[in-house]
Amino acid sequence: MISTSLAGFGLSDELIRDSLNGFISNYLSFGDGFILSSTERFSPGISINLGVLLIAVFGIGGSALFADDISGKVIEIYLSRLQKKEYVIGKIGAIIVYINIFVMISLLAMGIFFIQALGMNHLEYLGFYGGIVLFSLLSSIILGLFILSLSISVEKRSYANLIFFLVFIFGSIIGLTIAMNDYENELLILISPSNFLILLSYICLGDLNLGFSGMRGISPLVLNDGVGLEAWHVLLQAFIFILVFSLYLAFKIKKMTTEKL
Repeated sequence: MISTSLAGFGLSDELIRDSLNGFISNYLSFGDGFILSSTERFSPGISINLGVLLIAVFGIGGSALFADDISGKVIEIYLSRLQKKEYVIGKIGAIIVYINIFVMISLLAMGIFFIQALGMNHLEYLGFYGGIVLFSLLSSIILGLFILSLSISVEKRSYANLIFFLVFIFGSIIGLTIAMNDYENELLILISPSNFLILLSYICLGDLNLGFSGMRGISPLVLNDGVGLEAWHVLLQAFIFILVFSLYLAFKIKKMTTEKL
């Protein structure tokens, strides 16, 4: 149901949803305007693009979780009081909660604010809120496991943070350049960490009819037509990231002994 003020501006429910989806999906992105919420409706979305800033914040907080314990020689103290699984679960839980303070809580608060300001019925947007929660959890798990893997490997928080930041920035730049120069292979879009998070968010929000803006104009990006890039490709990549980082983290932790530390 559209309020009178919105109807006066000619804003439809589809346009509002495109705007909200675009805002949420570009929250962690490196740049704006590459992956669009639609090729048919150019929504007047609001985009903050805090990707660079937030990735740095996540790296600063997460890189210390293992690295500081190792460099400070305090892991043996923790392991003398806790089981190894309790110690690890605490670290993983801490980074996920930390990331979601900036992602889930912020996006839910802003989503509720925008819908309230637009005079819309919140009950009609429960799926939208659920999509925010799902995206926040998936992205925080992937980013959290990655930074923890770096933290336990590099063992210096400054180096782990720098690598985490550079992988996101340069990976996004290089991945976007490759994708923009080869429209025939839509799977190349997934090379960019920024684009991957944008696509993951759109899928969680249920928006599968997108657009990709590049040097050759705007191309349709339909994630459920059985051709090219599909929603399951993005979800599969998310699962692979979680599996690989989890196995690597488990391998490194299994090698940790009080004698070595």
